[in-house]
Amino acid sequence: MNEILKQYLSWAQFIVNHESPFITFDSGTFLALIESIDDEKLQKIVESISNESAVDFIKFRWKKVTFHNIVRYLELLSSYANIGNFNIGPMNGNNGQNGENVNGSNAFDGDYEKFEIAIRHHLGKRWSTFLGMYISCLFTTAITGIKTNYEASTKTCFIYVNLPFKSKEIF
Repeated sequence: MNEILKQYLSWAQFIVNHESPFITFDSGTFLALIESIDDEKLQKIVESISNESAVDFIKFRWKKVTFHNIVRYLELLSSYANIGNFNIGPMNGNNGQNGENVNGSNAFDGDYEKFEIAIRHHLGKRWSTFLGMYISCLFTTAITGIKTNYEASTKTCFIYVNLPFKSKEIF
């Protein structure tokens, strides 16, 4: 009973009416849709939904779009919208890449705090690409000066977030 109440208070109360931007599709239907769209069109769609529905939800739920509130939003999506298992942690050069991106150059300079977001799922590489685009775009459009990149595989999407130390949009 506590879990049902927790789910309602965290998520359902914001999406149960007809004004909600959220709908439920069979994953196969959604995957077929994103498989049929090339990367350029998918990026354009992602940019519009990141700026509109996600930011609107975050503002409605927590009143302000910050790094912390974007993370809270992603945790809700992970828990209740089945996007995959969400995990975030500091990078600081200790998470397998020693602070370097995939092409070997220094991914971040001393002006950024580094985070790695990992989302594990069973929906294939195109879903990982969609998540990488979506989450990267959400951070970069909502927070001034933030930098992101991502890696997509068949079961995991890694998003690397560089948050400026002097950002007032953390909490």
